[in-house]
Amino acid sequence: MRRQRGALAARRAREACRSHAAMPTRGAITYLAQERHSSYGRDSIELLKVSVASLFRFYNRRAGDDTLFFHTGISMVHRRSILGLCTGAHARFLELPTEQFQLPSGVPPQRQWMQRNKFSAGYRHMIRFYTTGIWDLVARLGYEYVMRLDEDSVLWSPIRYNIFDFMAARGIEYGFRLASWEHGFHRKTSEDFHTFIRGYVKANQLSTGWLLDTCVDQRGIDAFTLEGCGEPYGAYNNFFVSRLAFWKRRDVRHYLDHIERSHKIYTMRWNDILWQSTAIKLFMDRERVHMFQDFAYEHTTFRPMDNQTRKGRCKSCAQCFSWGGIVLGNARGDDGLEARQRLREIASTWPCKTGFYLPRPCLRIANHTRVESLTLGQVSAEQPSCDREPMPYYCKARPASNATYPLMAWETNACACNAEFHTERHPGYGMIRFWRCYKKLMSSVLPGVVVNRRPDGSSSRHGQKNAEWQVAPTQSRLVDKTRGR
Repeated sequence: MRRQRGALAARRAREACRSHAAMPTRGAITYLAQERHSSYGRDSIELLKVSVASLFRFYNRRAGDDTLFFHTGISMVHRRSILGLCTGAHARFLELPTEQFQLPSGVPPQRQWMQRNKFSAGYRHMIRFYTTGIWDLVARLGYEYVMRLDEDSVLWSPIRYNIFDFMAARGIEYGFRLASWEHGFHRKTSEDFHTFIRGYVKANQLSTGWLLDTCVDQRGIDAFTLEGCGEPYGAYNNFFVSRLAFWKRRDVRHYLDHIERSHKIYTMRWNDILWQSTAIKLFMDRERVHMFQDFAYEHTTFRPMDNQTRKGRCKSCAQCFSWGGIVLGNARGDDGLEARQRLREIASTWPCKTGFYLPRPCLRIANHTRVESLTLGQVSAEQPSCDREPMPYYCKARPASNATYPLMAWETNACACNAEFHTERHPGYGMIRFWRCYKKLMSSVLPGVVVNRRPDGSSSRHGQKNAEWQVAPTQSRLVDKTRGR
């Protein structure tokens, strides 16, 4: 009798699974899976396991949203190991159509591509997929919303509601967790992203929406230049949620087709942050755009760095913090304990040098005591408008109408210790003052965190001739933009 009941329960479970698979949830959580990163050379499967485990622990075991792993060739062993983490929801691997990850016809040869030695063709296929390919693919599977997570996206606190239901109830069409300031400028060419978008808007006589929010002059699309507007605000879209119907609108589809025909994804490596963010600014009301703030989230890139040779991909070298960040959100008490510990670990990791430059970490602190986020590069926790907190930097730093980027005065003190940097006219001494301030502050708000170590473990002292980590010019998001990156 007990064996019969067990067999009956197993049959019912299989039937429920088949029923669940036949009736898709309102939205699908998606990953683009690979065994090894085509540009960074890292083990992508191990990272993916960490991400999926955090997703189901903090969200999807309760929410039960369908989870899709798109790929172009993952072994069955790896598939089973990933699917074994997906308890509580229907999950499956779907092989992408060939056209999604091959060069479109008419793309110029790779010798004409910008940053061709740094970012592979596979990386640019990924950009294209998240710019033009994912929308129809997921919509054909019967879903209304899509969520993206990357292999290095990690949740660090519980989400006790269904994200897709949350967006539908409030009429939200695009949601994200972190922001990024991107510009698409390359030193080796005069062509820039602003010129491309300006030409498209003028040719199609479009309204500018809220595209010009960062601009000094907001009277028309001719003002949309790198010098006049700086880097556009963008969603750091390694985590985003969007309503698919928006991307199937005729005007949006025309914009995406224009991008596809231009081949700029391949030749200029303009990324999906730029393309998606410009689309929502041109075609979506800002009230339908939402930055989540109530859960802890991390998207960081670490890489091995030999401090002597400055060469990456050194398996025996210590890790340095290259890009991204962690934001704590509203998690309190035990909910935020692991997130706070993770932030301490990231804060203890020295930033990676880029050439001779050491980027300044952006530490945001509330009420002089509580750390809210730690980011690096162009990544930020700023909201998309001045009526939301934390507001974008430009809301409190409007220059005179005849001013142009880049001016040091434009950068505000939203990041802790930036005032110390701008006190000095000489960037080298400014960096010394910044790091002194940063270390002192860290000892106050994150006691026990050691930030005076290089990636090789050696200590460094300010003012010494060989302490180039401290005295190199800044890679500020505003000051450095005319030199490119």
